[in-house]
Amino acid sequence: DLSHPALITWTLRSPDLPGVARQLAAAGLESRGPVATRRTTPDGTELAWELLFPRGHEFGALMPFFIDWGDGGHPADDLPPAGALEALTVESPHAAALRRLLGHVDVPLVVREAAEPAFHATIVTVHGDVVLEASPATVGLRFG
Repeated sequence: DLSHPALITWTLRSPDLPGVARQLAAAGLESRGPVATRRTTPDGTELAWELLFPRGHEFGALMPFFIDWGDGGHPADDLPPAGALEALTVESPHAAALRRLLGHVDVPLVVREAAEPAFHATIVTVHGDVVLEASPATVGLRFG
């Protein structure tokens, strides 16, 4: 039911999802996973990855989920570069609590205090910067 494009969630790559699950547990959170996932690309290449979803927190889409691409390929490996992530900005009325939680899983992200939760990504392209934003409808979504 989105009226315009919006960021829905974000993910961090980790080669050690069981270790991330232990870090989440030490922070008082449950997690779901690792969940094995796979798909076949149109050219017949099989991609496989695992996902880990933190649970039991109040931060909705401000909290990332985690992905391990394993030894296989990444879907962007064969795509021409379109841009580079310059910044990911997260804002929360409970910034200190979110910073502590992210610190438990070694996420070096600046979280700013703000009246309303928000996050946006700045992508640098040859045609200029593109800013993608979460909408009020997506920032509170729960996954996992």
